[in-house]
Amino acid sequence: MFSSKSLSIFFVALSLCICSVAATSNNTSNGNFQFVVGELPNAFVIKVVGNQNVPMFQYFMTNTYIVKYKLQMSSVYEANISSQTGAIQAKYPGTSLSLASLDWVFSQPQLNEETNETSFNISNSGTDSHGRWDSLTFVNHITNTSSSSSSSNDTESQVHSFKFDVILEGYQWQSEDPEAGLVVEFGWTYEVGNLPIQPSSDAPDNSTDPNNGRVRQDDPQTLRLMQALLRVAPEAIDGEGGAVGVTLSYEGGEGGKVQLVYQHFNGSSLFHDPTVGIDESQPLGPNVGNSTSSSSDGDGDGDGDGGAPHDGATSLHGSVLLVLGALGLTLLFL
Repeated sequence: MFSSKSLSIFFVALSLCICSVAATSNNTSNGNFQFVVGELPNAFVIKVVGNQNVPMFQYFMTNTYIVKYKLQMSSVYEANISSQTGAIQAKYPGTSLSLASLDWVFSQPQLNEETNETSFNISNSGTDSHGRWDSLTFVNHITNTSSSSSSSNDTESQVHSFKFDVILEGYQWQSEDPEAGLVVEFGWTYEVGNLPIQPSSDAPDNSTDPNNGRVRQDDPQTLRLMQALLRVAPEAIDGEGGAVGVTLSYEGGEGGKVQLVYQHFNGSSLFHDPTVGIDESQPLGPNVGNSTSSSSDGDGDGDGDGGAPHDGATSLHGSVLLVLGALGLTLLFL
């Protein structure tokens, strides 16, 4: 008999097979495309979703396909930031701008054959930003092999990640505080199909946290959500070439908000490159990954694919996957 985990991996392989064969070109007309990094059964999948023009990353490992992570653009606002710790002390009223309300343009993914890196932009021209900036661009970099980490906190061979550069041009400060900082906020959550998730044993008494107390902070620049990893360099660069202090912050509540917190910067421009990924050396946690999903979709984008890739800039070779799928079906019915 086959275990539920083995069957889950098989069906992921089969769905990758069918979808990759069907995908002969990138579909970026509605901002939906995906990337498969590495080889089955341990591939790293990044799915970019632009449904309703609200940019979101979904990512998972095919060997733990039941657990998927989401990082979705939320808002930008100004705040009083502690110069010592980088913590948000007070959010300034009237400075918040919803990123979901803006018009985003998704560029066609481009492969650099020399570096084996695929890049694409998610950009806003600033025309609907109410005069806040000239442009805001997220430049995404996906290396078409599993990347390793140089951090001593990670097991190098078990970290799979991608980067998105934050490039802000012509920013106009809204608050009267000359030392105001800028916060870029995302929703950061995980999903296990439609199964109920039990809180972590050390979860705070906070029923509004969608991540059930599973987010932990290693240091001011590193957050973890079970195996998911979000890391930032401690400094960004402003328009005058100066260093800008950067920290990460997380709060529960609706959407599981994570904040990229930037100290005040000069020159009206900002450049930074956060890292998003999965660290397989970290535990998933109790009551996670021991069942198969009963969800017909489960990835929250309403396309009915359950999060499995079906077209994208990089994909596994169709003929190889057909062989894999056929072999899996043969084994399944033996």
